[in-house]
Amino acid sequence: MEFIRVSAGSAALLGLKRVKMLHAPTTIHLLQYTTAGCKANCSFCPQARESLVDKKMLSRVSWPEFPWHVVKDAITEKFKEAGFQRVCLQTVIYSSFIEDMLQVVDELAASGRILISVALIPVAKKVMEQLKTAGAERVGIALDASTPALFSVVKGEKAGGPYTWDGHWKALQDALDVFGKNRVSTHLIAGLGEQERDIIERMQQLHDSSITIGLFAFTPVRGTRLETVKKPGVIYFRKVQLARHLIVHDLARASSFTYDEHTGQLISWGIADSDVIKIIQDSHGKMFETTGCPGCNRPYYTESPRGPVYNHPAPLDPRQVEDAIALLFPGT
Repeated sequence: MEFIRVSAGSAALLGLKRVKMLHAPTTIHLLQYTTAGCKANCSFCPQARESLVDKKMLSRVSWPEFPWHVVKDAITEKFKEAGFQRVCLQTVIYSSFIEDMLQVVDELAASGRILISVALIPVAKKVMEQLKTAGAERVGIALDASTPALFSVVKGEKAGGPYTWDGHWKALQDALDVFGKNRVSTHLIAGLGEQERDIIERMQQLHDSSITIGLFAFTPVRGTRLETVKKPGVIYFRKVQLARHLIVHDLARASSFTYDEHTGQLISWGIADSDVIKIIQDSHGKMFETTGCPGCNRPYYTESPRGPVYNHPAPLDPRQVEDAIALLFPGT
């Protein structure tokens, strides 16, 4: 393997590129390099087979390529001083992606100090076992969509992709068997066309399975199939973030929430609004920060620094907390 892509912010943190940053990433993000992109065809992804986007892009972030040996040496040398907490390797489908993935993990793990996550597509359980042996601490397998029907449309059969809903769930279960509870994560994208009830009930199912949930706000990228779809409203995303927090901290269950019978819109949280507001205040708005693997803040991955900010890459200040409360509970 000769080259690998590095997110622009990560490249800056490693001293490979000069980039002005409002917030430094707390994870080094790597992306497998291929000039043709991925053989999958996810409708929202710049790396998709039919995407017209330059393959240096993923979401709204640029990922320039560098020689692998240069990146590896920079990560190893700067692990303590640069302030990042883990390395995350994003995989794409091409002929040698498994071999290259195992090489990256094995060579980074050789230092004995670096926590490594792999954003993985469904692979055989044997490959997951090899990945763990090589040194991966955890893996993520992204569902992205909240329902089987939506999954088919955006990344499965109806999108011309190789993935199936059942295949992803089997892969998540295999990963749990290999890596253990709370060392497997998935991503859900809010704003693909799901109802609020859909994504909230899916988060409950994932939490009950000891799968970590990372939330993304859908981001249209010109040149992808979903380029004309609008981003979700901030209020919608804040509701989903708050629901996730209540669920994963066992403060409420999705079954206790109430929804509009026809639209699936969340009406109440199953506990008093005053108690929910206190939870937000006591946590200093923690639920509105980036979620996913421990030590990952993904600065401005799905939004411009000019705002609106969906996933905050750093702790919120008191004004931001109160603004979020005012959005969710008008008149308070």
